[in-house]
Amino acid sequence: MIRKNYCRTPFIVLLLLSTNILNIIIIYLSLLLLLIFSTFQPFINGIKINKMSTSLPTFFLAHGGGPMPILDMKTHGELSKFLIELPKTYIPRRPKQIIVISAHWESTSNSAIQISTGHENGELLYDYYGFPPQAYAPHLTYKVNGALELSSNIYNLFKSSSMFENVELVSRGFDHGVFIPLKLMYPEADIPVIQISLIGGLNPTDHVNLGKILSKVREDNNDVLIIGSGMSFHNMRAFGGGSNAMEKSVAFHNYLKKNIETNDTTNMINTLLTWEDGPEARFCHPREEHLIPLHVAAASAGPNANGKMIYDNVLMGVKVASFMFE
Repeated sequence: MIRKNYCRTPFIVLLLLSTNILNIIIIYLSLLLLLIFSTFQPFINGIKINKMSTSLPTFFLAHGGGPMPILDMKTHGELSKFLIELPKTYIPRRPKQIIVISAHWESTSNSAIQISTGHENGELLYDYYGFPPQAYAPHLTYKVNGALELSSNIYNLFKSSSMFENVELVSRGFDHGVFIPLKLMYPEADIPVIQISLIGGLNPTDHVNLGKILSKVREDNNDVLIIGSGMSFHNMRAFGGGSNAMEKSVAFHNYLKKNIETNDTTNMINTLLTWEDGPEARFCHPREEHLIPLHVAAASAGPNANGKMIYDNVLMGVKVASFMFE
């Protein structure tokens, strides 16, 4: 019996050795396949995933009438719901920093631009009038930190650009074009924010070029969220539906939708540059400060961006839209 077991031992050893070798081969092949997959995965379906494609989308958001998205759920309920649900619906991950270009801040000239990281004491700019106490401090606040390093980087980009003779970093409280949508989107106020002014004169080309500069920031900072905050319709005398406002707002609304959702970036940008040629354009925007943030948002998404209307509703008697670009 002892001799018989001894004779079987080499076979057992060989079996164990072959099993170990097989396991080593399987592990090696698995690692090789993993390496191949990680190398070629960006080319699956013929699409090369680059740094730009991982950036967050950019947005043009309707911010409503003053503080009403927060105070008045009757007229602004759908807009409030849209802004509350926007991060989980359209923003694939939590941003680390937010840049807002609001309709409510313009620089002093067409060669100047300003950047703010908020008031040094955290005070907001309540740039609306005639609302109840709930629309002002201490009831309505948004104590958020400024994105200091990002503001410095953007300052340097602007200084090196031939666009601006005067670039300023200022301590200005965030206006309601900033804090109203952000309070609904990110109520914890724990994402650093900066605000960039519009350029005096409201020239469409200037603001497309501003967006192109910010697209470089977006390339280098994939977790930066860029928001243009305004309104696709802003005729104060026509809110409520007077002067055939609904019909005229629909004409301009459909014009924007058609030309932004073409999957043709060149056509989209050209439409924004010549926005006054759109139907009822000047009725919808007697002054264009609420439309111009759209130009910045679209151009900041890069040279191959596509646009999509993500909010399409009636607000205060007119058609109003918000757009996403990626």
